[in-house]
Amino acid sequence: MKRNILSFAAKIGPVIGKLIPKKVKDHIKHSFSYANYRSEQLRWEVENTLGWPLPEESDYRSPCELCLGIFKDNSYLYAYNIAACRDLKVGYKVLDMFSPSWMEDILNSEYDAFLATPPTLLDQWHRLFEERLWVIVYELKKRVYPTFEELYLWESKRRMIYWMMAHRIPHPRSWIFLDYDEAVSFCDAIQYPIVLKLNKGASSNGVFILQSRKQARQLVKKLFSVGVVPRSSDKRNKEWGTAIFQEYIPHNREWRIVRIGGSYLCRVKRVVGEFASGSGLVEWAKPLPGMLDFVRNITESSGFRCMSLDIFENPFNDERGPFLVNELQTIVGFREIPETEDTGRWVFDQETKQWRFEPGVYHQNLLANLRVRDLLSLLITKRKAVKSENSVFNQ
Repeated sequence: MKRNILSFAAKIGPVIGKLIPKKVKDHIKHSFSYANYRSEQLRWEVENTLGWPLPEESDYRSPCELCLGIFKDNSYLYAYNIAACRDLKVGYKVLDMFSPSWMEDILNSEYDAFLATPPTLLDQWHRLFEERLWVIVYELKKRVYPTFEELYLWESKRRMIYWMMAHRIPHPRSWIFLDYDEAVSFCDAIQYPIVLKLNKGASSNGVFILQSRKQARQLVKKLFSVGVVPRSSDKRNKEWGTAIFQEYIPHNREWRIVRIGGSYLCRVKRVVGEFASGSGLVEWAKPLPGMLDFVRNITESSGFRCMSLDIFENPFNDERGPFLVNELQTIVGFREIPETEDTGRWVFDQETKQWRFEPGVYHQNLLANLRVRDLLSLLITKRKAVKSENSVFNQ
């Protein structure tokens, strides 16, 4: 009965939502278990996009010897992994990380690797998934794609900032405070505007551009007392005890370069109001000179094969160089936008050391097809290497 009510609400929600002011909508979302409602809404979107339910186990003969495990998630991103496996005729089976038998299921499995899309609608779900994923990777020695290191940065602005600082990645200057007095002193000393970010929140839902000391002090006081819930988020995701400040970068667009294996895809997000992220004005674009090399150098040096970088052009002409990384996300949703002459992928030619553009559609199933293809190439390469080693050993 509860599931039916949520399903009905999820279907009519977008229609009614157009008639309600945003502040009122946010208040309504924070007054009930929004994560459960949003989960049902995403299931409904998948139902309309892919058809649902999709078989939780491959029901065809695969030309590929490899078989993948697919972890469920409450955001239904795993549905696109199923669709990708079915498109590519790869064997698969869906596993539930929230099942009481999850450990037994993994121990008894013979899958070559696992596709993971951690849930992000509720922090508690995410933490539980991440705990179990750590055990799977580091204790059971199973292969997961994206890697645990790539997923560790996903949907955590604090982790992204720590990582960029440690690896000296050019990024907007950032300050993280765990003490109220220190945060207030910072508010009194810094120049405005300044950006304050919550740790979680996609599409600018956890981002505030502060124009004055008074505005900053009010938000900091709230963060260190009753807490703040990201916009369009569940009330149980309230954050408190931490303040993340970031240098304000004047911009009218934000670039997104996604690397998956050897494929690089480029889009640009235009600013509407204060934000580019979540603006809805997204288009295919030709990357600026040096931008692909910038992304390739960062991902190569870090061992990342599945990573998206959101990039600002540096308006200050300082020692950080022409580009600043705003955020890194290993899983992003490439919703359908009109195709142009820039729709396609960029590939780095190892022989000529030049970039080559290949027009076409490479973002099927929210990029899941590219991820599955890259995982298969890694598994096949490993198998060939093992066979070669065994052949040499047996000579």
